[in-house]
Amino acid sequence: MRRAGILAAALAAAAAATGLAVASLPLFSPPKVLTQFGYIASIAPKGSAYTLRFDPALWLEGRTANVAAAEDGAINPGQPVPNDYWIRNPDHKLLTYILPANAHVTILVNLQTTKVGVATLANLLGTAKGCGGKYQLRLSCRLGFWLGYSIDTVKSLDQQYQP
Repeated sequence: MRRAGILAAALAAAAAATGLAVASLPLFSPPKVLTQFGYIASIAPKGSAYTLRFDPALWLEGRTANVAAAEDGAINPGQPVPNDYWIRNPDHKLLTYILPANAHVTILVNLQTTKVGVATLANLLGTAKGCGGKYQLRLSCRLGFWLGYSIDTVKSLDQQYQP
């Protein structure tokens, strides 16, 4: 009987160790970088990095966009959304991320994708004049970005063109 107990304990320990090893495989782990659409509320320097305040939203396309827009009362049921996308952003609650100074950032300059530094983006957000100029970044323009992040740290910010 004692031998069976020792064997059962050993098998349980081996199964637990195997389970931990399997759970750490990429198949069972979240992606290394998650992506979400939303709006930059602010970028503020903090030490050698920045703090990003981000308003997440849902970028929807196709049938999903049409149904969501109808549910939101923006269009009549069965009608298509303009430009085949709908942005759902019901609560405007902000999330806070660490934004390293060397994070990958692309913005639209004269409708061309341009890589800039985080400091440049922070400066442009604070000084951009109007929504129709060379830099379409003014916070009031509500142009969105795709945020790539891992846990609480931004890996990339890529501005989304919106017709």
